[in-house]
Amino acid sequence: MRLLFLSLFSLCVLAACGGDSSGGGGEGGLWPAGWPDAEARTLDPKFAPAPFSIEQLRTGCPSGARFYYRYEEAPSPPGHVLFAFDRCDEEGLDLVITDTTPEGKIQGVPESRRMSWKEFQGHNATPVEDTKMHRETIEVPAGRFDCVVYTVTSEGPDGPVTDQTWFAIDQPGPFVQRVTTLKPEQLKILKLERRELAEAESALPR
Repeated sequence: MRLLFLSLFSLCVLAACGGDSSGGGGEGGLWPAGWPDAEARTLDPKFAPAPFSIEQLRTGCPSGARFYYRYEEAPSPPGHVLFAFDRCDEEGLDLVITDTTPEGKIQGVPESRRMSWKEFQGHNATPVEDTKMHRETIEVPAGRFDCVVYTVTSEGPDGPVTDQTWFAIDQPGPFVQRVTTLKPEQLKILKLERRELAEAESALPR
């Protein structure tokens, strides 16, 4: 199952909708005043601007940051996964992904990948022509968040596939929720259960 979530990062909850909306990768005043401009968040004109700049990601994902998620994909029972940030420095980070118990205890062997901050920023890149964005406030187990939602629709082998990803404006880093709709009755859901930003014991095996 863990490889599914690596792919969700490209290696790698619902409440009332509000605010502006935008299609075709435009931003339409979605972000607060003073937010890094689109150029600082765009890797390539083919992609919609990423939600966060590299500097925001460095600040929001320090070494020891832990993001615990619950995932659901029927008919399998719910599971739990951890995204852990290790050895973060000016150049890059180690992203560690591992299954956990409901209490957050690591299960199995963690999988790790070293990457630059630019690579990490690029994991949120979506095709500009297929991307719509809007503001929405959602509630997940980790709390209530004001988010910008990226909705991307593509053609899968069995029909349209819709990916929706919620990024909390005040929490630069991984998403707080992601929902992939393969069919009306087939969903893959990740919800943030909690985050820990204090220095923590590495999730990497030593």
